[in-house]
Amino acid sequence: MIPRTVNPIEEFIVRDTSFLAKLLNLTDSNNAGERAVAERKLHEQLAKQNMTMQDLERNLAMESYDPENDKAVHWLYVDQKGRTKNTRLDPATVIIVQAVADYFNGQVLTGQGEIDVFATKGNKIQIILYCEYLLDQMLIDLKRDKKLQTEVDRCFNYIYKKSWAYKVAARLDDMKQQDKEQGRTINDTHISALALQDKNKKEYQASLALQKQMFPRTGTRGSFGGVYGNAAQAGVSAGGNVGLNRQVSGRAAYRLGGS
Repeated sequence: MIPRTVNPIEEFIVRDTSFLAKLLNLTDSNNAGERAVAERKLHEQLAKQNMTMQDLERNLAMESYDPENDKAVHWLYVDQKGRTKNTRLDPATVIIVQAVADYFNGQVLTGQGEIDVFATKGNKIQIILYCEYLLDQMLIDLKRDKKLQTEVDRCFNYIYKKSWAYKVAARLDDMKQQDKEQGRTINDTHISALALQDKNKKEYQASLALQKQMFPRTGTRGSFGGVYGNAAQAGVSAGGNVGLNRQVSGRAAYRLGGS
């Protein structure tokens, strides 16, 4: 019997994880036909390589892995006026920074007019840029909705922003809970729920360890209480509609995880 000659192109396709990654991305295609073909081809290639989907996800994660990104770092939040210290912190800003840091497994402490943030190096830029996007959008929504009011009292801005921020924080928490069940796509690679939970735990522990190292006597963070009235209703409505699947680069659009 003449031994079968391995097709070098086929061998490359099987071993090249970038090709498998492209197939994996195509399984999320909006085109049903393209999605079906990608799913079939992906399973064929995984079977030839004797790999599972979890093996592929782990290999892709290892290829893009940079140990520096797992190290926890600390920074002071810089507001839209370039300040790190304020006489009085804006509650809405604190709520948003806390919510975004929580989503990316970070920690936030407030005191003496400053917002201290702790997170892994790999998540720092995402937290900074996503906070910028959300806080910019909050002011845009406030300006728009304030014009629609027949009567506006002196507390309108304060109540509106807090309500807006609380609503967005609740939505981010819901998204994270959903990620725990369904996984998430990060950098065009789908991470399974179990792998994501492990990643979240490691990042959370690293952030918390740095926080305790720098501020060993710090207690739990406080809350700002509830808000009511027309301003609150308007803020909740706008916070419920703001896009959380934007991508940000500077002041342009940025996708939060894989949302």
